[in-house]
Amino acid sequence: MKIPTSYPRMTAIAVLAAGLIGCGGGGGSSGGGPAGLTQPPSTPVAVTATNAPQVSSTALAPAIGGGGVLSTVVGAETTAAPKPRALTRTLLAVARDAKAWLSAPQSVVGVVQTVPCAVSGSITEDFSGTSATITFNACSDVSGETLSGSASVTGIVAASDGSSFSATFSIDVTFTQTGAAPLRTVGGFSISETCNISTGDCNSTFTGTSLGAADGTETWFITNFSITEAVVGTNITITLNYTVSSSALNGSVTVITSTPLQMLTGAQHPYTGVVVATGTGNSKVRVTVIGSDPTAAGQVRIEVDADGDGTYEGNTLYSWSTLDAL
Repeated sequence: MKIPTSYPRMTAIAVLAAGLIGCGGGGGSSGGGPAGLTQPPSTPVAVTATNAPQVSSTALAPAIGGGGVLSTVVGAETTAAPKPRALTRTLLAVARDAKAWLSAPQSVVGVVQTVPCAVSGSITEDFSGTSATITFNACSDVSGETLSGSASVTGIVAASDGSSFSATFSIDVTFTQTGAAPLRTVGGFSISETCNISTGDCNSTFTGTSLGAADGTETWFITNFSITEAVVGTNITITLNYTVSSSALNGSVTVITSTPLQMLTGAQHPYTGVVVATGTGNSKVRVTVIGSDPTAAGQVRIEVDADGDGTYEGNTLYSWSTLDAL
């Protein structure tokens, strides 16, 4: 997915970055305990053949899940269905709007200003001393997507040609998209982004110590996280590493990428990749993506090592629609 921020506007960020640094703005922590969300139990769960499908769904949700549960699609995948990657789309939306607004020439230190968003709503920005606070007032820059809430940003660094951008955010925002449950995200993250200004392809990495989300009926937190999305043409390669605690699991698992997930920009699910989630006693589930069809059988293989001896005792094939419903 191309990030819908024009590169001339990105280039202007370098001017703002110099202004923030000159005012004493600089780095910041991507951590900080999220407030306003009740964190699920963080004790590692034992991975078993019984809970392996739920562990697998939870492990994938922060990186590829849609608003609410993972998007359930009947029939062929369609752009009208709820879009996947709700968390990273939220973080990109915060960064996109911050870049656009902070680079605007009317931004003045000490003055609170409000400007309209591209589709509807508005953004209010308040420079105060060495920090900036951005309030999203039902802001929509992309049809069907709305961002509400607030974010503070520090440590902006940008290349003058718009080929790179980094910053640290503290957020409490709610991202809504047509046909999906709202996703409220609270906590901190840093973004490091490099882009090919000729093609518009971007590599975006999100890191932090704690980020919580109310995702439909489920609440989950990721800690010590790193999620990278590399976009080349119509293909997205996703690498993820984090510990996720979830109300659905009533505990946590540690998730790593064995083989990067890959998905097409218009798809609801990845078409290849391997992810491993580890629970207590080194028990594991290995999730191998075989295909992206939302309803066909055998698109995801789930293998379980319940006793933690390094050998997967069994495997079962699932459809995405089965995992989506968990």
